[in-house]
Amino acid sequence: MSQPSEDNALVLRLSADVVLFRRDGLASSSASSRLRARLMHLALEWQAMARDIKGFRVLTPMTAERSFGFCAFALDDVPSKVVAERLRKEFHIVVQNKAARPYLPYDNAVRVTPQPFASRAEIQQFVAALRVIART
Repeated sequence: MSQPSEDNALVLRLSADVVLFRRDGLASSSASSRLRARLMHLALEWQAMARDIKGFRVLTPMTAERSFGFCAFALDDVPSKVVAERLRKEFHIVVQNKAARPYLPYDNAVRVTPQPFASRAEIQQFVAALRVIART
């Protein structure tokens, strides 16, 4: 296999694997499948940990055919702007406040995009931060 030139591919290292993404955004099907599986695993893991937080709701469909591991959620008693700001300022966790741009049909949504290399400890820290925010 010939090496891709810099102008037709971007090489990303994920653990020991090297995944080649073409300029059109597509990856090899096996690499894409592994990435999707990892992101889904992380999303389902943190959601399961957060399920008992008062007011926590998952807003994104999480079935395998409708998701790539990204997730929008809400804490019913806390505006999404407050959740996003507190995660960033107090816990150094970056999420997207989707209320800044309409995320129909929800006006109070936070989007989480776990990185494929996120550890279980980092996922636990994120959920612990949500617990703190939901209580105060």
